[in-house]
Amino acid sequence: MPEASGRITRIAFRPGAQVERGDVLLELDDRAEQADLAAAEATLAEADAAFARQEQLNASGSSSDAAFQTARAAQLRAQAERDRAQVVLEDRLLRAPFSGVIGLTDLVEGQMLDSGTPIATLDDLEVIEIDFGVPETLLPRLAVGQGVQLRSSAWPDRVFDATISLVDTRVDAATRSIALRAQMPNPDRA
Repeated sequence: MPEASGRITRIAFRPGAQVERGDVLLELDDRAEQADLAAAEATLAEADAAFARQEQLNASGSSSDAAFQTARAAQLRAQAERDRAQVVLEDRLLRAPFSGVIGLTDLVEGQMLDSGTPIATLDDLEVIEIDFGVPETLLPRLAVGQGVQLRSSAWPDRVFDATISLVDTRVDAATRSIALRAQMPNPDRA
């Protein structure tokens, strides 16, 4: 999901494609943010020059410490404003938070987008996490790191080996079962 709202200028992914962490997935119109950054950089350049002048005057004794401190504070504010403008500009790009396979999208270039609108799904298929429950009576025989074998109706003749990664700390009061999570390597993406 994007952190900013705006008009989509580029969809930079193909559904079903592998993307790497940090890859740009979507770009929003950033002309106003580019202008804000340029203005902030100009203000910072002006504040840097004023501070340099005050630093020279202060070193020669021709300026008060108050004027020097005021120039330094203006420089720090200008740096902060430039940094803020840079962050706002960077929010116009949606980057992949991790490597994985990107799903389908209904978005089109030119469309207006609200912040928080889902763009597509992103799944890391290298390791699959499986959540399941077992009767609480099996709790004494369960341990993190223990191997389990899983079956899927999609591949009825195949057994998948996984390892328990989490055992819940509570028993479900309604079903009297304990929740488990197992992790399974998925090199063939089955």
